[in-house]
Amino acid sequence: MTPKKSNRTQLKWFISLLLVGAVAGTALWLIRFGLSSDDGASLPPLSSDTPATPLAEVTAEADGAASYPQIFVAAAGVNEAIIESVLEEDGWRVSHLENRVGHLQGTSWLGKPGNIVLAGHVELKDGTPGVFSRIDKLKPGDVVTLSENGLSYNYVVTEVKVVEADDLSVVYPTPTERVTLITCTGYDFLSNTYSQRIVVVAER
Repeated sequence: MTPKKSNRTQLKWFISLLLVGAVAGTALWLIRFGLSSDDGASLPPLSSDTPATPLAEVTAEADGAASYPQIFVAAAGVNEAIIESVLEEDGWRVSHLENRVGHLQGTSWLGKPGNIVLAGHVELKDGTPGVFSRIDKLKPGDVVTLSENGLSYNYVVTEVKVVEADDLSVVYPTPTERVTLITCTGYDFLSNTYSQRIVVVAER
């Protein structure tokens, strides 16, 4: 006996739904685990007339380890080392950061007036959250602490915003002591790029 026409139609619909679900599931997997990391990405270049202020050199310890400056942001679950993100022709190199925070070469540093700009990944290559995955949850009044050589510097968040990827105003020098945290957002699956940045501004 052959199935009734209605049963065959239902079977075709069921198979079609399974195929659509499989394709959608594969696409979501690629977004989450295969393509969404900003590994190799670089931030827009700093204006060429901004003087470079290199990060304090890493101090070698007696046991061969290295002591790095640290950033601590309780409200965003951040407690990591800060390393240098070198300024290259097409922007700052951030592919080497992994789960550390990068100081954008050419921006200010601790104890000086100016804008200390720090970048971190929102997501790692394996799909796990990056060091700055929760900075969008920060709000005015939250505290960002930077420390180096036993000294700590506290900054209070004044603004959290989203800007376009080519907006250089967020890295400009400032007359006051400021920290600016930057990570990626606005992922575009088709181009495999992030079109926007989350920016957190904190004042000393």
